[in-house]
Amino acid sequence: MKRILIFLAIVGFSLSTYSVRRALAQSPTPPPGPLGEVRGTVINQNTGKVVAQTMEVMLHILDPDYADKDMLHGQSQPDGSFVFTDVPFDPSFQFAVMTTFDGVTYYSPVQAADMSSLKVALDVPV
Repeated sequence: MKRILIFLAIVGFSLSTYSVRRALAQSPTPPPGPLGEVRGTVINQNTGKVVAQTMEVMLHILDPDYADKDMLHGQSQPDGSFVFTDVPFDPSFQFAVMTTFDGVTYYSPVQAADMSSLKVALDVPV
């Protein structure tokens, strides 16, 4: 009986040390890619003039399949201009800006990221 208990204790101990593993450190978070700027103007397409009022604008950051990767919110200035700074840039990203004017939602054309200048200019026709 003692032999069985000793045998079970040895087997139990060896199995318990086998199942316990050292914790591995997580890989460090990769550094963020380059940051850029998206700017533009909200333009009334009927008159060709800028919309001279403050409006909420939303920047859509899209992947190659036009799925949202991220969204940033901002405000246009009284002169119709808007700027999004510290925008993540990647060669596969595309950008579009959305706003609502007189109860209707409008989008800018979609434009690819310019990795050389890290700047994109988008006008939103309303």
